Amino acid sequence: MPGNANQVELVQAGRVFKIFISLLDAGLLVAQWPVLRTLVGPAIRTVWETAFTELATAARPAAAA
Repeated sequence: MPGNANQVELVQAGRVFKIFISLLDAGLLVAQWPVLRTLVGPAIRTVWETAFTELATAARPAAAA
């Protein structure tokens, strides 16, 4: 039954998505972004930093006090 196989795949994908969302930690991503941004290409970096301005802020060097 092909319809049932597709439904099972959708349910599994939904479970994986829920697990993924539960593991996301915005603070950790922002803290690690200065290093992580060096591991992705400029196009991906631009997309993420445009969508999440806190990442662009985290990537800038801290101003001298």
